[in-house]
Amino acid sequence: MNQKSKDFYSIVAKELRTSIVQEHLPKLSKNGLENSLEEIMKNLKSQTIPEVKNFVRCLLLLGLEAEPAQGQNFMKYYTEAESTLNIFPEHKNYIIETLDFILYKEILHCSNSNILALAKLASSLGDSANFISQQEAKIKLNQMIWKTIKNLTKSYSESRSLRLISTIIEAENSNYDMSAIKEIAVRLVLDYIEKRNGIVMIEDKVKHNIQNDHKLLNHMMMMNINESEIQERIIYLKHEVENIENERYESDKPVYKDNGVFEAYKILENVQLRCIEEEVKFVNDIPKYAKITKNFHVCIYKAEYKKGAVAAKIYNKITPDVDMTVVYNECKIYQILGDKANPLINSFLKYYGSFTQGDKICLVMEYIENDLMTCLTFLKQQGIIFSDLQILPLMQKLLASFAEMEELGIYHGDIKPHNILVDDNWNFKIIDFSISAVNNEFLNEETTSGFYPLQGTAGYMAPEIIEGIKKGLKNDVFKMSRADVFSLGMTFLQMLTLEDYNGYNLRENNELLMNKVDQLIYPWARGMLKKMLCADPNCRLKFKDLLCMIIDIYQKTFTQ
Repeated sequence: MNQKSKDFYSIVAKELRTSIVQEHLPKLSKNGLENSLEEIMKNLKSQTIPEVKNFVRCLLLLGLEAEPAQGQNFMKYYTEAESTLNIFPEHKNYIIETLDFILYKEILHCSNSNILALAKLASSLGDSANFISQQEAKIKLNQMIWKTIKNLTKSYSESRSLRLISTIIEAENSNYDMSAIKEIAVRLVLDYIEKRNGIVMIEDKVKHNIQNDHKLLNHMMMMNINESEIQERIIYLKHEVENIENERYESDKPVYKDNGVFEAYKILENVQLRCIEEEVKFVNDIPKYAKITKNFHVCIYKAEYKKGAVAAKIYNKITPDVDMTVVYNECKIYQILGDKANPLINSFLKYYGSFTQGDKICLVMEYIENDLMTCLTFLKQQGIIFSDLQILPLMQKLLASFAEMEELGIYHGDIKPHNILVDDNWNFKIIDFSISAVNNEFLNEETTSGFYPLQGTAGYMAPEIIEGIKKGLKNDVFKMSRADVFSLGMTFLQMLTLEDYNGYNLRENNELLMNKVDQLIYPWARGMLKKMLCADPNCRLKFKDLLCMIIDIYQKTFTQ
């Protein structure tokens, strides 16, 4: 234990081990670091008093420093230990130095599959040449990249190349200097793309995959490369490959799969879960909604938090060994979007945080009684149809929200009227991120068997998703953002007509679907929905382009 850690331990023992802490945790507060990390964690989960929980988090921080590297168990401890930075800003220097040493130990002993996630955590501590975790992270990143380059010179691998380029990009985004190794890696990958596309003549025929070439070139164009010769080479190859075959899809970020517990932390690893400290009171024992999935009992209750009505979504494990990663990801997505919630410009739900009780985890969020499907049903019963003056602002806010999600790398996966809440002022709120994909634009057999199950609701799913399910996902690749565009298009169509279009989303029925679109009374709606409901996902507009389109429509419709 270094001097600053000793000083912080003294602060914890003398100042934070209050009478309330000793009363509620007599054994833990007395034994201190003699307790195991698991025992400390159990005590943390069992407590509800903020003062007691914060003491336990400090004990967990000091325990992590004293114990050897934790490997696969590290993240569940570190997330709680790191929260002490925000809880005790007056002790920031002590805490950062302790976190630095903890991360240094983990990085020193981690596998290559986890180094990038740990390097990002080290970078989040701040910019300092004195952080030993960042120094070790840079060493291990360079070792891993050099090893990958060496292996590629012996035997080329598309997936390894993508992983190589994406690792360099993400390392640089986390402020690690990769300039010395970057140009070597890029030249190696460019050489192979030239050979496999016949741009450089070779005797042996190389197996050709234009799809991955587009992806690699797109990512290399994202890199900050100073060498003009390499820049020109990338642009030239991009042009040549596009001439060989039209680009099948665009890619904002690479798709790859790590082993180990850090797989779910690709972009969410730096999001600290917000814990509910104040008691949440349930209005009654009858859930507003309940379902059973493969791994969880899921219930939503009306509750009270800080004297206001909230929705409490509870996940209860069916078996003790169920992986909770997908639930923690949902918490983090709600948290990211909830912090941006503004009913004037978007459709994000306010999110307060989460808490655990044994095998249960509860998400606490804004409470709204009705969903869009309930409202559309009521309007149909009353014979009321939206005017364009009413519906355009609603559509614009939804498109603005999904465009922002796409920019963040979040894809919903189950857009439908049932997953859009409507408050008393007709503000929309997007809900249910339980099957959302995070930073994974493309869905295939690998990703759907892991954290991003290929799901959705039959009447709103894109035709390529339905076909993929029928075929068993053997070799298909799906673009999540364009599938979401289709689902929102089906929702818009239902908002405009109040009719049911179940079955019209099948590929063989796309012509019938377009006939329904042609019958819409507003020309702008016909034009926009034809850009959203194409059977070919590559012909659908992105959310950001649809947003520009609807803003232009609104201005032309009501300002001229």
